Amino acid sequence: MDTTRIASPMREAIEPDAIADTILIVDDSPANLGVLVGQLEDHGFRVSVAQDGEEGLARAEFIRPQLILLDVMLPGLDGFEICRRLKSSENTASIPVIFMTALEDTDAKIIGFEAGGIDYVTKPFQIAEVIARISTHLALRTTQQQLARRNEQLRNEIKVRQQAEESLQRAHDELEQHVMQRTAELAQANRELRAEAAERLRAEESLREREGRIRRLVESNIIGIFFWDAAGRITEANDEFLRVVGWSRQELGAGGLVWPDITPAEWRAADADAREELRLTGRCTPYEKEFSRKDGARVPVLFGAASFEGAQDQGVAFVLDLRERKRAEQRIHYLARHDVLTGLPNRVLLHDRVDQAIAHARRHQQVVAMLFVDLDRFKDINDSLGHHVGDRILRLASRRL
Repeated sequence: MDTTRIASPMREAIEPDAIADTILIVDDSPANLGVLVGQLEDHGFRVSVAQDGEEGLARAEFIRPQLILLDVMLPGLDGFEICRRLKSSENTASIPVIFMTALEDTDAKIIGFEAGGIDYVTKPFQIAEVIARISTHLALRTTQQQLARRNEQLRNEIKVRQQAEESLQRAHDELEQHVMQRTAELAQANRELRAEAAERLRAEESLREREGRIRRLVESNIIGIFFWDAAGRITEANDEFLRVVGWSRQELGAGGLVWPDITPAEWRAADADAREELRLTGRCTPYEKEFSRKDGARVPVLFGAASFEGAQDQGVAFVLDLRERKRAEQRIHYLARHDVLTGLPNRVLLHDRVDQAIAHARRHQQVVAMLFVDLDRFKDINDSLGHHVGDRILRLASRRL
């Protein structure tokens, strides 16, 4: 850890090329700083540190880091307030902020996102996860910056085109002043040329709007989205899809993700049918299947895909994570067959089990016995002590049963 460099902002000021790659860590724990700085520098990052909120704000304004790792619990200003101030400054508003916290409180995380944070890493640190998240957000910021530059270039090109069209119009007006007699054929040709130019502009605008909608859908991470080629290789994917399958963006970039390879064997026939439907119609009807995560776990998803217009060997697919829905269905199924207060099987499940027991007894020429348990004076307890006490007695009796 280069403490001289960290302690001296003047030294950083005379190294502008390195500042562009700097990660600022704001944490009051020397132990955390020692672990993070060493690991990040080993991975080729340049690191600057601050040990309280005021120092962190000053350093962020001065060095303009590419990314900030910000501790939530700090003396003086907490991490949420620091993030709000960073986002309110024109100089630091675009810098991505990743919170570092040992808290598991969902409300606290929501506050962090509302303050302007883009992600969380949990203490104690999993260095591989920290590096992966940093790399992902740095790559995303680089992509956004490149996109902004391309948009600026496009605006300049449009401006040049408009200027050229204005010049052409002026020349045309001057020509009309000198040529008063124009043939009907020339007039018709001129009208057709204008119509063609207008149609081209509309087509280009429509294309830009469609590309913008697709980009916003991918970047929103509401659902998992990936792009595939003829070999089934996943060429691009958004963060939500990588979260579902548990792979990193570096592994995706190395060509390590192939659509059929992350599908369990029992779903490959359904995938084959989907690919055939894609070949014939250019799209496949959404269907439920499973993906194998990198850690071996299976994830139920709703899957659909479509080929790009005019191409059968490239396309886009969407993946909707069904784990929460499956858990909700299991919970609904459980509540339909169990008493909410005691957790014991309810009358529906009782009838099912009694029918099974009677059928089993008949097959094996046995008998079935049923025991009816009553709680003496239970009505008196409800009337004298209240239903909340009666409910406690029912729960206690159910646990003893």
